[in-house]
Amino acid sequence: MGPIPRALAASLCILLAPLAWAACDPGSFQGELAPCVCETEGCSAQSCPVSVTLDQTCVDELSFAEVLVGDHVEASELVPLEPLRLCSRIEPGAQAEVWVRGGPWVWGPLVERCETPAEVQAIVLQCVEAR
Repeated sequence: MGPIPRALAASLCILLAPLAWAACDPGSFQGELAPCVCETEGCSAQSCPVSVTLDQTCVDELSFAEVLVGDHVEASELVPLEPLRLCSRIEPGAQAEVWVRGGPWVWGPLVERCETPAEVQAIVLQCVEAR
């Protein structure tokens, strides 16, 4: 048998590629995400709420972003120009690491501290390159 004609080889590659990919792809595995501490263990009345906002510079850059506080992913999506009050709160004297990811943008780690009890920790993010 001689070599396979180039057109036939290309056709076979196109047809077999999805099968090979499916055979190699074990599927995605997310694992369990940690629940919001304030929902499972409760947060004190003195804990600091956290609010995150994507400003005007993000309107044409992304449609939404995800917020991670510690090891908890917030259930609600962050949308440009709409402040998001997080489920996660920070107890007085403590700190939390916050990450935000949306489109090609990633912010973090942002270390937020609760120095004044019950004071809102307002984070405003911009979609501009750092210089």
